[in-house]
Amino acid sequence: MAASTDRHGSIALRLLELSCCDVQQDGSDGVTVLFDLADFEEVAAIIQPRRRRWMSEDQRRACTERLAKVRAQALQKVAS
Repeated sequence: MAASTDRHGSIALRLLELSCCDVQQDGSDGVTVLFDLADFEEVAAIIQPRRRRWMSEDQRRACTERLAKVRAQALQKVAS
């Protein structure tokens, strides 16, 4: 498995200190480390990964329609 950071801050430094992580790339804009799946919990405690939000097409369409109504109401208030 791999983990990457987008800056060279405290999280990157903590990953570099772990004995289970092998540095794949160490750049000015962050680090990429490789680690075994068995060490995922230890790495995850540092980087605190989150699942990316996902919406179905129906959910996306409903949100778009709802937002369109809110924008229309806001424009009416501004025009008044």
